[in-house]
Amino acid sequence: MIAWLVASRAEAGEHLVLQGQTVEDIAAIHGTTPEIVRAMNAIAGGAEPGIGAILVVPDPPGAGPIPAIVANLVGSVRTTDPRGYPVKVELGSTLPAGTTLCTADGYATLRVAVAPDGTHDDLYLTRGTCIRVRAATATSGSRSARVTLEQGSVSVRDAESPGLVVVDTASGVAAGDGGGFRVHVEGSGSTRTEALHAPVQLFGGGVQQAVEPGFGSRVRLGEAPSAPTPLLGPGTPSAPSEGASLRAASFAWTEVPRALGYRVELSTAADFSELVWSEDVSGTAWLPELLFLPTRAPGLWWRVASFDRTGFLGPPSDARSLTYPSSGG
Repeated sequence: MIAWLVASRAEAGEHLVLQGQTVEDIAAIHGTTPEIVRAMNAIAGGAEPGIGAILVVPDPPGAGPIPAIVANLVGSVRTTDPRGYPVKVELGSTLPAGTTLCTADGYATLRVAVAPDGTHDDLYLTRGTCIRVRAATATSGSRSARVTLEQGSVSVRDAESPGLVVVDTASGVAAGDGGGFRVHVEGSGSTRTEALHAPVQLFGGGVQQAVEPGFGSRVRLGEAPSAPTPLLGPGTPSAPSEGASLRAASFAWTEVPRALGYRVELSTAADFSELVWSEDVSGTAWLPELLFLPTRAPGLWWRVASFDRTGFLGPPSDARSLTYPSSGG
């Protein structure tokens, strides 16, 4: 259950306002007074915050800011620090709150809210994505993170343990504490969210809406989330077979009724935390003319997902492993 969000400021956290919560409720959750909450957020006496608003609140003892970590990096990216100056990042770089990372023609994985016990959340960025690191904290009992998605797509990995991840965009907010969801900013500025394996709470136009696994919803600027729509299931990979040698880049899968197209993904990690390629195709086969893959990776996996005529992308298929051809032939 989504309860609250602690975020990184010098001596302040954040709270995502849920339906029915008052300033008094929020103050009680964070062990402070309504007067302090109102003063920190310039909320007039008698007024209440809107649903989906993110308020500044006193930081609880033991919770401090945690920078994001670049856990995977493929291709070129553009990064600016909190002041807007370009900075160079590489695998293992830390990104403090306020940093913006854009994947031009590459892919990246950001590891956020790493707790003392090593649990964390991973955010997967596809090509053409820009994301701003806003906040991340973790204690021995909880962890939370917030990012702003400016363009493109971000997927939140299925959580290994409950950890709240909030993705806000210009048109709305998506929040889940079980991972397993994807958020995409469309060309129109609308936000499309897909609950792949865990429920997600959406906020838009002063309305909060729950989206169950297997459904998606769209939030347009100033409007409430659309009614949840069922996502299409994935096709079943048919070629190459499990463990086959990738001598020729030729992929095939079964057809999914009502699918407009399919997304094929390749990763050098079985959990797809190291995405190295993603391609949208219209048919049930993919024969890329050119495919750049790392040659020193210990393995390679591929999977496929279906998208419908309104753009919603469903959950991916089970991954299939591939091997690299031997140097002898």
